[in-house]
Amino acid sequence: MKSFQPLKTFSRITSPIFAAGAYLCAGVSAILLVICLIVPIVNVPTSEMLLPPFMRMDGAKGLYEISLGNGIVIRRAAEQVSLGDIKTAIYCGIAVAVVVLLVLMPIFYLLSRLLRSVAQDKLFDMSNSLGVKRIGLMILIGNTAALFAERFFNYHLVHTFLAEGEEVVFRAGIDVIGIVMGLLVILIGNIYGYAIQMHNAGLDARDEALDEPEKKEEKKRFWLLPPKK
Repeated sequence: MKSFQPLKTFSRITSPIFAAGAYLCAGVSAILLVICLIVPIVNVPTSEMLLPPFMRMDGAKGLYEISLGNGIVIRRAAEQVSLGDIKTAIYCGIAVAVVVLLVLMPIFYLLSRLLRSVAQDKLFDMSNSLGVKRIGLMILIGNTAALFAERFFNYHLVHTFLAEGEEVVFRAGIDVIGIVMGLLVILIGNIYGYAIQMHNAGLDARDEALDEPEKKEEKKRFWLLPPKK
């Protein structure tokens, strides 16, 4: 149908993009894990150590600044920061990044399959409903895992870079919005599956109605055949 042509065109274009995104997530995750193996053997002066993106050195003030997100920044004098502290920050950043990438990878892959199915005029394939429900499940589980990793990351940085860090207590908590979003996508997947079942049942009923005259004619010919001797 012409009305669905823009959707098919969009699906045809974006399907390989999401597939490439899934492979990119896998590749970056592998690179980050290799970096984790390299960091322990690095032995350079603190001032020469490469810093993670959320950490920077303010040479004019002689301070290290560590961003925790949401506008929160920890500052500590450069002479109080050791090479081990910087490595801890690197490990925390890699841990969060890998968790997020491992959550995005299957979501991108499932989206790629769903869009490819739409582009191939398989909008009412039951596997599409299963894919949507799996995306919702990944959002539900992945959001919880990413939230846990981010909060533990912030806790560990505070514990490392603040003198009073020992008094900070870790609480995992839950993200209600992420859970609701995941459940909503799962619900949409179930509704989609029900719509596919109804559509396919309607097609079967139509085909059966169209075949009914032919079946009657075939029965009529059968009964008109002379008996076998």
